[in-house]
Amino acid sequence: MKWDKDGDILALTNDKTTAVTLWEIGTKKTELLDANMGSKLRISDSYRESPTFMAWSHKSPILAVGNNKGNLMIYNHRTSRKVPVLSKHQRAITCGAFSDEDLLALGADDTSITVSNMDGDSVYSFTCNSDPSLLQFSNLRHPVEKPLKSDPMLSAILGKKIMMLVNLNDSENPINLQFQARYGDIVSYVWFSDGYLLIGFDKGFVVCISAHASEIGQVIVSTEYSITSHSITSY
Repeated sequence: MKWDKDGDILALTNDKTTAVTLWEIGTKKTELLDANMGSKLRISDSYRESPTFMAWSHKSPILAVGNNKGNLMIYNHRTSRKVPVLSKHQRAITCGAFSDEDLLALGADDTSITVSNMDGDSVYSFTCNSDPSLLQFSNLRHPVEKPLKSDPMLSAILGKKIMMLVNLNDSENPINLQFQARYGDIVSYVWFSDGYLLIGFDKGFVVCISAHASEIGQVIVSTEYSITSHSITSY
């Protein structure tokens, strides 16, 4: 289930259907959006397309739907325009995020990440060493520079152990950061304060690192919470 940017429309789906249900809170009306994008060989559990990822844009009435076949649909709710993109990935699309500029990052079971525009064209692509998750965009500001500059950043977690950071102005040089094994798996993180990340691990550790080029990956703070269950969960 995903709410649009204004909290007016709820998108719902499940793995038993190719459709997405859109429910408008104001009118209580529902709309069925067919998200089938072309796998017509036969209708069986092995070949049926089913949604595996959904996200709304932060700035536009646009819904992105990825499925188990690696296909993508970009739907504009205002104009009813659908942009089907076949084989955006080779396997199931599992995660993704919109940027404030309406770029769409997607991660998939083919251990790759793509960044696309709203026409479905790939503008960046990255091969990962394990399955990506928890994709996020951020703007890395440089307050000491005049005029004020910022770099668009893409972050992802690879295999629950590695944080991948990409400055999209230098997209040929992604950086993979590894952490001490005693921290456990990464379960959540958040960008804050112009270029810093707070990362939560399943063994109770919370780590703050910098994404600034001069100190990238540097651990600013590391704290352990003494509890027996997972101390950090996704939000």
